[in-house]
Amino acid sequence: MSNFTVGDLLSFEKMVAESVLKFVYFVGLIGIVIFGLVTFFGSFAVLHYSGIKGIGTMVAAVIGTGLGCLIWRVTCELWLLGFRIYDRLGEIRDATGSAAH
Repeated sequence: MSNFTVGDLLSFEKMVAESVLKFVYFVGLIGIVIFGLVTFFGSFAVLHYSGIKGIGTMVAAVIGTGLGCLIWRVTCELWLLGFRIYDRLGEIRDATGSAAH
């Protein structure tokens, strides 16, 4: 997002979504971790009723949080890849001097 101006915001020549996507990634990551922690500590309540279910919930919370973070990262990277492809195509268009905009 170097050299970004208000004119770029109005002309749609540069993508703003990369910065927004990074913010959304961190908010989602925080949400996944909080959900994982709540599930993990909530599993202690399940331990009072069934030890195996409580331990299973703990393990599932840890594995689920790890997988959730990984899947969230890959999803955001795929979106970011799409935006970077768009930018690269714009650079190729400008370098070849194509008249069709």
